[in-house]
Amino acid sequence: MKLKPQRGAELTTDFCGLELNSPLVLLSGCVGFGQEYTRVEGFSNADVGAVCLKGTTLEPRLGNPAHRIAETPGGMLNAIGLQNPGARVVVDKYLAQLDFDETRYIANVSGSTIEEYEEVTRIFDDSPIDAVEINISCPN
Repeated sequence: MKLKPQRGAELTTDFCGLELNSPLVLLSGCVGFGQEYTRVEGFSNADVGAVCLKGTTLEPRLGNPAHRIAETPGGMLNAIGLQNPGARVVVDKYLAQLDFDETRYIANVSGSTIEEYEEVTRIFDDSPIDAVEINISCPN
């Protein structure tokens, strides 16, 4: 599948063999499971090269208890705790709502063991996801 920019300059980028419409990639957690920011007028997933989905674990996680976000003079701190509905729900419910002709989608997978990482990745193997990002740095 070859994706083409909707308008403007040619920004197509090759990232590890994956063709992106643009070098702009929305990072995991910024837009949940891919549709959140498109509710804002003027924003579209077609405007970015890829969207990294929110961190996903094998089983659902409620995340950390409140207070999970704190404002600072220089920005914000968060400790969400990888809140997510679990890999099966992401694949069966959230991926079905995405337009894979619009942009690329990258799953962000997390686990407590190597085996959990493998199992979550296998679940995404059977989906239309374009790539998998391994989350080994989220401390919570």
